[in-house]
Amino acid sequence: MNVTEQDIRDATFTHGIDVYYPPILIVLGVACNILVLLVMRTRYFRYQPSSVYMVAGSINDIFSLSISMTTHWLHVTFDVYSRNKTRYICKFLDFYGWGNCDLGILITTAMTIDRALAIKFPLKKNDISTFRRAKIAIFVVTVITFAKEFHFFIGSDMVEEDRSERLCDVYPKSDAYEYFWTKIWPWFHLSFLVICFILMFISNIVLLCSIWKSSHREILNSVEKLKFDRSFVRGNKQVQTITPMLIGESIVLLLLTFPFSTQLFISGYDSTYYQTATTHFVFSLTFYMLYTNKCVNFFVYLVTGHRFRLGLKELITMCCYGKKKFRQSLYQSTLGHMAFSKPRIHSSGEHNTVFEQDALSSRSASETNNNSKSDQEKTGLTILSKQSELNLQLISSIISRDSAKKSCPCKANATLDLSGDSIRVVLSNNGGVTECSYL
Repeated sequence: MNVTEQDIRDATFTHGIDVYYPPILIVLGVACNILVLLVMRTRYFRYQPSSVYMVAGSINDIFSLSISMTTHWLHVTFDVYSRNKTRYICKFLDFYGWGNCDLGILITTAMTIDRALAIKFPLKKNDISTFRRAKIAIFVVTVITFAKEFHFFIGSDMVEEDRSERLCDVYPKSDAYEYFWTKIWPWFHLSFLVICFILMFISNIVLLCSIWKSSHREILNSVEKLKFDRSFVRGNKQVQTITPMLIGESIVLLLLTFPFSTQLFISGYDSTYYQTATTHFVFSLTFYMLYTNKCVNFFVYLVTGHRFRLGLKELITMCCYGKKKFRQSLYQSTLGHMAFSKPRIHSSGEHNTVFEQDALSSRSASETNNNSKSDQEKTGLTILSKQSELNLQLISSIISRDSAKKSCPCKANATLDLSGDSIRVVLSNNGGVTECSYL
């Protein structure tokens, strides 16, 4: 096969990718990122400071696909832009196109560092990982991105008519800017990416060590409590945090974004480098890998995040049955899990463990709860027994409207209120009332 035939084949394949792949990215990416935003509003992420970063990243990805990818697709497929009208728009498009990609990298880096510090210094977690600090971090990385990409307002312009791999590129109009674009910028941008990836790598090492230690400690504690009761050990799930989600996101980010920056560095940011069919194909392949990263976070969260799957299930339940039906289902699930599975009965001469005795007591509490059904219907409140302490461990105390959450002292004779938007446990404490929201 000669070179001409290879060029024709590469050009044909590249044109097929340019026509059909961007619409899939746009529709699928926007839909998936909207789902991520909705899941972040569920009770599993609403009080997690890391959700601030995930929300910011999803919003950035939605605008990136809607603006940058849509503009690129219209140009490479239909060539709808006029050179006289688009040359000034290119200054914004280049600034925003580079900016949203770098901002996404910085948001992921800040999120992994925040989580790693919170795990490394657990006693200072409430001071390190807060909503206020997360919002400040988002603002700081946005300012850094704006300052880094501002020079595109100076040299960006529409490409020549013989180029079709992109709409806009940089054309230096002065010797000083040409020196900056060809000599300083490639190394500066590559150093920026390397520093971000090194920080993410170190943070991921800390997160992986924490998962291993937590899993090992959980298995040892379970074996010690149940004396090698394997059924309970299998039922004990791995650490249900957002840590695996962050690790998965950063790994996918590295795999999908670094190739594009590498081929740009190899090309030397030369505008004539992509005039052949082969180089055009390499640019399109790495370019679409870069924007695929903005679509796959939903699937990464779905695979690696147990909390995310629970939040998505809750979201689907509320969409299908409504909030009222969901609260009733959550209430029944809460009371249903108060009774543990049937305990093991030892042979004569052996005594049940303390854990098994608690299980028997919880079953008795469940039966007592059924007998008081008429009282519940009259008052609208459910009287919980002391065994509720075993089952309501995900309750946080709400002190007025303060954002700080404290553990809820679920005692006997607590009342469960289903009248509001969420389940509330009302406790009487020395004449006062403390409200606890089931998260």
